[in-house]
Amino acid sequence: PVPTGTTVGGRRYYQNAAEFKAKGLELEMKYQNPKLFNAFLNLDYISGDKGDEILDVVGTARVLEGYNYKMVPKFSASGGVNKTLWGFTGAFIVNYQAGNDGPRGPVDSTGKVWETIPSWTSIDVTLSYAHTWGPVSFRHTGAIKNVGDQERWSPEATRRNANRVPFMEGTKAIYSLAVKF
Repeated sequence: PVPTGTTVGGRRYYQNAAEFKAKGLELEMKYQNPKLFNAFLNLDYISGDKGDEILDVVGTARVLEGYNYKMVPKFSASGGVNKTLWGFTGAFIVNYQAGNDGPRGPVDSTGKVWETIPSWTSIDVTLSYAHTWGPVSFRHTGAIKNVGDQERWSPEATRRNANRVPFMEGTKAIYSLAVKF
């Protein structure tokens, strides 16, 4: 490992925690048949060791084990289908992220306690239309993100001043136009 604050090849390296290891598994399945539909399913699992343990704020023997990995969801999944017909393409995607407990216990001198990061599921729906006008091609895309208006959170382990940040709040409607000429 590169010691923190070391410059290697013009880049400065920093380490904000002890070294730790992780292992995981990812399974991705695709079905592609443009005459019927296209689909995918992605499943992820990750688990870390206890190499990133830290002492609690008063420096006693009590240790917050697996500090960073208590903030990383062990499981996430994503799946979707799409179909193109007469220049229109419709897509439907479902995303899931498991919750986690965070390290629990005080993490600073004020006695702040990490909150849990709840699991969430979101649905995104997209409809696009492609056409040409002379030598110019157009793609109009409309999307609704987070259809069920789920609160979605991501772990924040980098700065260690908040343990969760909003990933996306509310339902969003988006329109875009792509032009090629």
